[in-house]
Order: sequence, then C-alpha cells, then structure tokens
Amino acid sequence: MDLLQSSVWDRLPWPAAAEAALARLTDPDEGVRRRAAQLVVRAGGRDPVLTALGELTDSVVRTVLADALGASAAHLRADSLASVRFLAHLETLRAAPPTRWPALDAALLADAREAALHLDHVGRRWERIVPHPAKWPMVVKL
Repeated sequence: MDLLQSSVWDRLPWPAAAEAALARLTDPDEGVRRRAAQLVVRAGGRDPVLTALGELTDSVVRTVLADALGASAAHLRADSLASVRFLAHLETLRAAPPTRWPALDAALLADAREAALHLDHVGRRWERIVPHPAKWPMVVKL
C-alpha cells in the first residue's frame, strides 16, 4: 500500500491502484486498512469511496474514507457512524451561511464524543473550521 500510495500523483485516477486498495479494505491489519482507504480516495476518486462507504461496516475504514473525501463528505450528515457524521457536519459548516452555524455546532457537539473513538484530533478539526462566536448572527443566544 505504501509503494502504491507514493506512486499516486495528486488525485490523478489510477484504477488499478484503487482496485488493489479496495481489496485491502478488509485486511486484518488496521494500518493496512487505513493506508488502503487513503489510497482508494487518491487513486480512485469519489465514486469508489462512496460505494465502499455504503457497503463496509468497519468504522476505521469508513472514517478514513470520509475524512479523505473532504468537502465531498458533506452529504453524509445522516450516516450511521458518528465520526462520519462529524466530518460531514464539519464540511457543511465550512460553507454554511451564519444562520446555520448554531444548528451545525449543536450537531457536532452531539457527535463529538463518539466520533473521537474513531477520529483523531476532533477538537482541533472543529476549531479550525468553526466560525468565531463573535461573528454569529445577533439572534444566536449562547
């Protein structure tokens, strides 16, 4: 996985590498599964990732896939896994108008503890994206 991943150029499609990575998403070694999930995104693009997210149940793999999707993960806000929902809400917050910030903040708070079981640096991720409360609309009451 490491060799294939180092050979992929900035998200240019490489179907053969993506297929090899897809076959390793169920490997017994968590490190292999993590690298394989990252490679699926880099070499295969969005479609194989979305397919894998819909078919797989491994929380580690699903979290890595959603994390690697970036902004494309925003539509996964109703996912069954808290870490995937957390990432989706972060991406939604990034582009949301100020009137939606409080509701998205509440959704993030609801999933943060469980998301932290599968996702590193939950607080830092949130901090990098969350708008400063002083910029919230005046209708927001803390």
